[in-house]
Parts: sequence; structure tokens; C-alpha cells
Amino acid sequence: MTRRWRIAQVTVAPEGDAPWTVVGAQQALAAESQHGWGHTDWAWGTAELMSFLRRARYERCELLIAVDLELPEGDPAAVLGAAIIELPLEDNTSFASVSVWARPTVQDCRAPLLDASLELSRREGRSTLLLETDHHTAQPGQETIEPRSGVGRLPLDPLAELAVSRGLALEQVERISTFRFPADVETLRSLREDAAAHAGPDYVVHSWQGDTPEHWLDGLAGLIGRMSTDAPLAGIDYEAEAWDAERVRERDAVRPEKNRGSLTVVVEHAPSGELAAFTEVEWPLSEPEVAYQFDTLVAGSHRGHRLGMLVKTSQLLELGRIKPELRRLHTWNASENRHMLAINEALGFEAVGSSGEWQITLELD
Repeated sequence: MTRRWRIAQVTVAPEGDAPWTVVGAQQALAAESQHGWGHTDWAWGTAELMSFLRRARYERCELLIAVDLELPEGDPAAVLGAAIIELPLEDNTSFASVSVWARPTVQDCRAPLLDASLELSRREGRSTLLLETDHHTAQPGQETIEPRSGVGRLPLDPLAELAVSRGLALEQVERISTFRFPADVETLRSLREDAAAHAGPDYVVHSWQGDTPEHWLDGLAGLIGRMSTDAPLAGIDYEAEAWDAERVRERDAVRPEKNRGSLTVVVEHAPSGELAAFTEVEWPLSEPEVAYQFDTLVAGSHRGHRLGMLVKTSQLLELGRIKPELRRLHTWNASENRHMLAINEALGFEAVGSSGEWQITLELD
């Protein structure tokens, strides 16, 4: 029997528990991840989704769901799929970023969810929409699609076919890689010592968990802001983000709401007191075996000193010390970012899939 559904936009209260609509959206996301990847590592938790939907200052997120008309209202199982749309409020205000997912048995609700996301973005006055998709590595003989960047390929699977059918262009392919713990500590120490020797005594490593220390707020804000200009973006229509100490504070304050922990590792250029490099990782407190690699950047004026290797080996060694239960660290890197990919490969990260960055220009009324 063909399922009938309706698309609904979810609203959440400023406080209180997650409504059944959000619980159902999270369950659908976890089911899709388990079915497609054999784990739920990449599925946001309910607390994380609620935190996204309660954002207000720097971005707003909207949640669309496909609701089964045959199941009773209030049953999380009635949520067949969902789409989350991120709408920046401070910079890139013409931009919308979308992720779409569905339970394995009802993949055909993806199309109406994507269509509804496109329409919502138009209503919000967003002229550019970015769709993010995850894919397994293409199998021999499988048809593929190449991004406009010219680096990497995606299998032309049903998700890619949906994006193409709606006029989205594949701008960039990112490699999804995983580092598995427990790590080979001796190898990491050797790589770190070599990088430290190459960097010299002018560069000093610092690290912390949780909130950013006050004396590093401005320096870290400057590095985070450069991620929007220095990281490879292919043809994605994204402008520089403005970061300051207050924005870093607010970002840090949200982590407990998302039920997440974090580790930040930075490299200070001691003669100037500048932060020359940083890397950040977060983990869900409810899933002790998994963590996610977030931004890593070496400032342009400090490149050529192996600071990327220095900061990444320092991070992995520290993670192994503070989180002995950790087993998997996932990261995403642009296929054209050959330098960072080479560092990850040397460290032992293994490619497990690819992510697509699809872009479309929306016609506004």
C-alpha cells in the first residue's frame, strides 16, 4: 500500500522537552544512518536538533517533516523523514543550507521534503541554496558525477539523481574519513616530535576542553573567521563570516545544550603572541565511542612550518588520553584540499565515503 503523508513545519518552545515531531525526526535520521552506514554516528541527537531549532542570534534553523497520515498524531513513528534548513542571520544572509533524510522504507518522501525546503528558502528571500548529501564510494562500473571543482566524484545514486532533477549543481566533493582508536601512540609521538622540531621553539601548543579561555577568544575568533575564506570552497557562493570574541562565547555556551563535549588545540607563535593554527573536535556525551573533527586551519602567514601536523598529532594524543573509550573520529575534507588530506592519510585516517555540496540559485519574486 502506498503511504500518504503531509509536509509540516515544526515549531518548538523556548524551553521544555522535545515535541514528538522532533523526536520522530531524530529517529528517522538514526534509522537512515544505521541502514546506510551500519551505525548512528552521523545522526544528530534529539538535544542537538532542539539546540539548532532554538538558535536565534547568528542563524535560525527550520525543521520540515513528512508525517504519515495513517498513524496517530503524536506518535514519533509517524515522522517518515525530515529536512533541516539553516538560515544565517549575521552574514551570508542570502544563503540557505539544507540536509534531507528519510526512513529507509520511505525514501520517496525525500523529494517533497527537498521541494518544500526550496520553497521555504525562497519565502525567506534566500537566493542561494546549498544541499549537503552523503554517499558511499562508487563501485566499479557505477555511473558517477563530477563536481564543478573537477576533483573527486560521487556515485549517481538516487540521492544524487534527486539533486540533479531539481536543478542543483554539484560544486564540491568532500572525502569522509575515519580515524580509529586506540591509536598507535608511538607513531603519533614520532610524527609530533618531527613536526615540532621543524616548527622550532617559536611555536607552542596549548589545549583546553570546553569554553575558550578569555585570553584566547580574540585569536580563536580570527582563525575561525578565516575558515570561511581560506578553506577550499570550489564555486560555493559563500562570503566571509565575521567572528569576534562574543560569537565564540555564544558558540561555546551552546555545547552543553547540545549535550556535547569538546577539545580545542592551538599553536601560539610565541614571539608575537598570535594564534598560528587551531583544530577542534566535539563529541556527543551520550555516545562515548564517537567524535567529530571540526575546523582545522593554519594561518597563511605561518604556513610552511608543519603546524598542521603538529596541531593534529597533539589533538589525537590528547584525545586518547582524556577519552580512553573513544573508538572513531570522523572528518570531512574537500577533495581539492590535498595538503590536509595528505596529513590525515599519514596519521592513519581511512576514507569511508564522500559528501556532496550541491548549489542552486533560486529565483525570487
